[in-house]
Amino acid sequence: MLYGFANANRDIVYIEDISMDIFRLLLSYIYTNHVDLSHDNVIEILYAAHKYNLSFLEDRCEHFIKSHKTYGNVLATINQLFQYSAFETIKSKLLQFVCNNFYENFTKVDCFVQIDSIDLIKLLLEKLLTSDHKPDHGRFEFDLFHMLIHWAKMRTNESSGSAGIKWDKVRSCLEGAEQLINFENMNAELLNKCVAANPGFFTKDEICNFFTRENLHADSQYQRNNSSFEVCDEGEGFVLFRADPKLMSRQFKAILPSATFKPFGSSVEQIDE
Repeated sequence: MLYGFANANRDIVYIEDISMDIFRLLLSYIYTNHVDLSHDNVIEILYAAHKYNLSFLEDRCEHFIKSHKTYGNVLATINQLFQYSAFETIKSKLLQFVCNNFYENFTKVDCFVQIDSIDLIKLLLEKLLTSDHKPDHGRFEFDLFHMLIHWAKMRTNESSGSAGIKWDKVRSCLEGAEQLINFENMNAELLNKCVAANPGFFTKDEICNFFTRENLHADSQYQRNNSSFEVCDEGEGFVLFRADPKLMSRQFKAILPSATFKPFGSSVEQIDE
């Protein structure tokens, strides 16, 4: 059982990756075929069972995890499992459960806070954005982006008002995870909220790319709602057009300090419903 540890010249075997309490439960199971599983100990017992090839106990742990998963605990469970290189089957099933139910049950802004690893978040994002259960509208990507931002702010302790946030730290913390978000699925109103709520996160080029793409300008709803932008190069700066130039100035002056702000022409403002 203690393969790799036994030594004829030693009286004590040190097992550093399993706690004393978990090892006691493991020994109790070996002698009694009984173990008291709980949310607090099941992952550690699963690991110990796997390490010592106790397949029946391993199966019992996996059954407990699957049968006791809830919308409230499944992400924390996945986070614990991803500390280990094994258990691919149960990881996959739990991730699929999240993907199948994400939009209806996991869209609170602090949803990702239960996850420690940015690599796990990237994996979850990839699965969510390619899932058959993914909604077609851009609100899904919008919600995912704000979950990412909230997670990064918490990890970097940059959760104060936007004026004091070090956005370079927030972006660096994400390690490119934001690039998985398909911003092209968002309409101008959602893009407006993304950029305005996170001043300093996006570069000038990214902002210009957001608001100059052809499919955004072809969206008549985006013009009727007066939430749209036209960005063009004018000398060394940028000109941003919006129906309310004062609001535009407040939201974007810190991001594009060289920009000027002008209202839409009457041909856009007078579009009929």
